Amino acid sequence: MIAMSSWFEVTPENESMLSEERLILACTELVYEAMDGAGVETKQQLAELLGVSKNEVGQRLSGRRNLTIKTLAAMLHSLGSEAQVSLRPITP
Repeated sequence: MIAMSSWFEVTPENESMLSEERLILACTELVYEAMDGAGVETKQQLAELLGVSKNEVGQRLSGRRNLTIKTLAAMLHSLGSEAQVSLRPITP
């Protein structure tokens, strides 16, 4: 197994990018969890609920398109859920 320290240079910029990616992943997981809870099995079904294309949903969930807070809220709302935001300190 390769340790993260062998390929990830710890800099403030890299730490910030890693934090961004963690949040994007957490938000994407929330959408999939909400889909499961709502019985929505496919991106096509979610797209129909949102009135957008399947491609649009795929881009949002893959990180290829900026997932804004408004877009995330709309996606979750269409699935009968809403997000709750919390804060925690950064731990090394």
